Amino acid sequence: MGINGILLSIISNAIRTVAIKKLVDIFIDKNACTWKFYWMAYVFFWGFTSTIYHLYYFPPFNLLSNILGFILILFPYKIKFSKKALTIFLIYGINTLGDSIVVFSFMKYQFGTPVNPLIEYITSLVMFLAVIVLARIVKKDMDSVLPINYQASLGSVPMISIGIIFYVIKLGTQFRNIILFTATGLLVINILNVYIYQSLVQFYSAYMEQKMKQLSQEIRK
Repeated sequence: MGINGILLSIISNAIRTVAIKKLVDIFIDKNACTWKFYWMAYVFFWGFTSTIYHLYYFPPFNLLSNILGFILILFPYKIKFSKKALTIFLIYGINTLGDSIVVFSFMKYQFGTPVNPLIEYITSLVMFLAVIVLARIVKKDMDSVLPINYQASLGSVPMISIGIIFYVIKLGTQFRNIILFTATGLLVINILNVYIYQSLVQFYSAYMEQKMKQLSQEIRK
């Protein structure tokens, strides 16, 4: 990969990082952030993931660098660890599956080889546009924290999805159609998972509000 390719790849990752910032804002209230200069965490995420990618071109290392980067991004947010973990899994699941669909639609990708920088740019743009649409559809009323068993169930969906897509990608380009079908199906499931998450939060918030009203009425009696 030449200098121009590396620069385009870095720009693509910058667009992806902005899209991730918008996704975080969907799932977590900005006021929960305790850092004044929280944008520095996103800059580090962009630089760190770009460096690891261009040094190794090895998907497991990229996965680890992204997870570590997400942990840093969410570190200054004053929310429970379980919600941070769920947010990481939901965002990274959508990101990975979206990348897989675009990459295998335009090129014959081999596991562990670098992706064409132009394809990286397209995947970042697709993710950015998808996030804009998602931000308009999803209501930002997810401040309530779900019980841990609900969060674990929702978080297992992107985790399993990532494991499945990594497995089918390793099968090789001769299974390209299977990979595309699998990635598309899993992406739909993960997007539905976000709506289920939103619905559960709304239901749980209404339930807790009702319980508080009942408790208040009983105290007055």
